[in-house]
Amino acid sequence: MSEATVEPIWLARLPHEWPSAPVWMSVSSLQSIEACPRRWSLSLASYPDIWSYRGYPPRVYLATLQGHVLHGALELIVKSLARAGCSSVASEDFINVMRGLGGYTNIVERTIAIVLTKLTSNPRFTARSRHVIGELKKTAPTLRENLQILTSKLRLEPAYFGIGGEQQERQVLRDGSYAEIELRVPSMHWHGFVDILTLSESKCEIVDFKTGEPSPEHEEQIRIYSLLWARDSDLNPHGRIADTLTLSYSKGEVAVKPLSSSELITFEKALMLRTNDALATVQQIPPRAVPSIGNCTFCSVRHLCDDYWIEATQKQLAKGQSEALPSELRKLTDIEVEIEQQESPSVWHGTILSSRLPSSTSSVLIRIPPETHSPSGLIKRGRRLRITDALVIDQTEGEPKFPVISLSKVSEVFVV
Repeated sequence: MSEATVEPIWLARLPHEWPSAPVWMSVSSLQSIEACPRRWSLSLASYPDIWSYRGYPPRVYLATLQGHVLHGALELIVKSLARAGCSSVASEDFINVMRGLGGYTNIVERTIAIVLTKLTSNPRFTARSRHVIGELKKTAPTLRENLQILTSKLRLEPAYFGIGGEQQERQVLRDGSYAEIELRVPSMHWHGFVDILTLSESKCEIVDFKTGEPSPEHEEQIRIYSLLWARDSDLNPHGRIADTLTLSYSKGEVAVKPLSSSELITFEKALMLRTNDALATVQQIPPRAVPSIGNCTFCSVRHLCDDYWIEATQKQLAKGQSEALPSELRKLTDIEVEIEQQESPSVWHGTILSSRLPSSTSSVLIRIPPETHSPSGLIKRGRRLRITDALVIDQTEGEPKFPVISLSKVSEVFVV
């Protein structure tokens, strides 16, 4: 198989066009750029040979899909309550809305189907990654339970309940609760979508639903939303300040201390400095890379990042992975190899070019179990490959004295 016949998705090639700096900054963009500008740029660049969509096809992770399902299901419930004018989860109207949606189990199953349908256009969603379908469906009872808990925490203002995305125009918000409301501040070139914004004579609350574990990034996000709300002259011309900031998790709620007027001024100045630095960083071609265990372990574009595959980088990451990663992830490794000879239909010899493997030899044995549905045509003598999430095989007495790795259902192979 020549390189010309390799599917473009399995070629480790730089983008056709690097992305421009974002015109409108958001929390996710800022945090992503600050964590690793190279990852942000590679993820949003143009790859017309691979597909027609913006950015690089994302890696399919179970935890990500679970988050999409939970957030999508909760959004469906909140918007349905808004359309029905239901403002209390303790009311008969709420029961009728949920009955019309088919109940929690049906909502979760419908949302899972929607999420999985969206995967069909992703060229990385291959036979090897279809195991996540069954795994995702197995978690439906847990997702249902978490959805029910998050829904029970909804605190809605009975005066009015609206949907931000369905407003005809941006106008002053009256007392009530608003779902998925967009906050926009042209002077800052910032925007963000708030899950629930509730206004009353006695309270101004911002609620953000989260599916993971509590983190400082979540607290920063909701504080940024409070700044955007205070500065959004269309929705909030009098600059009313949010006095209650709530992060809602399935395991409980976290109350974040709101910022005063003077604190918002200081916070805004610092945020704009960070924004300007981030915008300048991503205008470099290519932007700098920030290799670390936290940044690289679940990076969807690490196979495209040359800085990641430098031997010095791999040694640096090897020092920290034993403490930073759980034991099941420490059994997986990324490796760049040059394929030598084939020992059998499922075993190849290779020369290590870059890896974190603790080995005094440059040789490696690569096993390809039939059940992994691996693209065997990619593995060819003389070819340079980048293999991600290969399984490190423990060796016993009498086995080869050089590393042995095996492709698993989560492994990917790219031609360099």
